[in-house]
Amino acid sequence: MLQEVMVDSTRARVGAVIEWIIAAAGFLAVVGLGSLALQLRTVDAVTPVIVEEKPAVDAPASVASKAVSVPMLVLSSGARLHVGDRLASASSTLKTSWQVGVDAIDRGPKGDRITRSYVDGATPFQLVLESVEPGTDPQIAAIYLR
Repeated sequence: MLQEVMVDSTRARVGAVIEWIIAAAGFLAVVGLGSLALQLRTVDAVTPVIVEEKPAVDAPASVASKAVSVPMLVLSSGARLHVGDRLASASSTLKTSWQVGVDAIDRGPKGDRITRSYVDGATPFQLVLESVEPGTDPQIAAIYLR
């Protein structure tokens, strides 16, 4: 009789340990699957940024004080804008729906300097456009990220 009680209690302890092992394995499986599911969602950089040490031009008054001058901007469509690009070629990559507000115009020695504000998705940026020589097609003189 004593031997039967010992066998039953040993069997009960072993059964409890096995239940705990199964529960722990199930928990780890759920955590592992959840981790896998979260890793399947990839996040791309919103805007790759290359910051210059000094701005290409003096910032117009309409540019935000904490804006950062960059030599290149990658748009959500994958197209790139570079300082020095002509406005005519950049216009094909910029959507009119991205433009925000009105142009800010400053008078300069080479003609008008235009500052346009855009929002591409969640990326607000400003382009400073000016002519290299009077009477020529404007080009991107600076790109500012806000």
